[in-house]
Amino acid sequence: MNCRSQWLVGIVYALVSGASIAKDFPEKPIRVIVATSAGTTTDLLSRALGPEMSRLIGQPIVIEDRPGANQIIGLEHVAKQAAADGYTIAVVGLEGLALLPVTSKELRFDAFRDLPPVIGLAEGRYVLRSPVTAPWKTFAEMVAYVKANPGKMNYGSSAAQVRVPMLLLMRELGLDILHIPYGGGAKYLQALAAGEVHLGFTGEGALAGSGDRVRWLAVTGEQRVVGFKDVPTFSELRFPQLRGPSYTINVRAGTPAEATEKIYASASRALQSAEVKSSLAKLQLEILNDTAQVAAKKLLDAGRFYAEFAKAADIKPE
Repeated sequence: MNCRSQWLVGIVYALVSGASIAKDFPEKPIRVIVATSAGTTTDLLSRALGPEMSRLIGQPIVIEDRPGANQIIGLEHVAKQAAADGYTIAVVGLEGLALLPVTSKELRFDAFRDLPPVIGLAEGRYVLRSPVTAPWKTFAEMVAYVKANPGKMNYGSSAAQVRVPMLLLMRELGLDILHIPYGGGAKYLQALAAGEVHLGFTGEGALAGSGDRVRWLAVTGEQRVVGFKDVPTFSELRFPQLRGPSYTINVRAGTPAEATEKIYASASRALQSAEVKSSLAKLQLEILNDTAQVAAKKLLDAGRFYAEFAKAADIKPE
């Protein structure tokens, strides 16, 4: 048998073997990699979905937190190190993934090709908050005060996805505000509640126990939040490009369609269960249940927006 024949036989064998493996998928537990710390929304969302997905797909779903390097450690593991067989998947914050190419110089995988979405799970909101000690009560008062005191106010952040919205507001409104970075979300939230920083974006469910110490100024989403009807949306304020965090299940590129279809089916049905709906409502998440095609388009659209904004704002990867 010549080399070409051996190559063809090898390809056919691989295809047949892959089809057989995918047809019987899953035959062992599925690992869900979470690239953020325990207790984050991504982690809690994964754990809310896990038991129902496990029941539906017929195998244990094991949640594994792999935080570090702005999510790169966990995401790179799925994109480059784990096998493309559907047994290692990731629950991903879509905005964080889309931002990686413009914020991370040492990125060793393609955020848009190497980790395709299987399903869009849910979407939350970002809230622009201030401590109650700040010298304003509304978004308009904040803008007026900051413009009157350039360079005297500050804002905090713990990740690119909560810093970029503030950079966009500063650029569009001509605001001069000092940035104070925090190495972790918990420290950042504590600083915001304590008044160490004057402004900051957070998830809607963050600082739930600090309602008397922080003030809502504006929120993402199309509708105002129940209980905060006096707080405008960014769409009302003419910043519709500011969107809340959304979450997807992603796999390594090349994962067999039979495997991704079963992952999608189990996740989609899990999102419709009463228990999962209740859990996500407690996390202030709205269920999306997007197809892979819709989720992929959202990822690409977010990537284009962030790339254009980074170029306009002269943001360089670090």
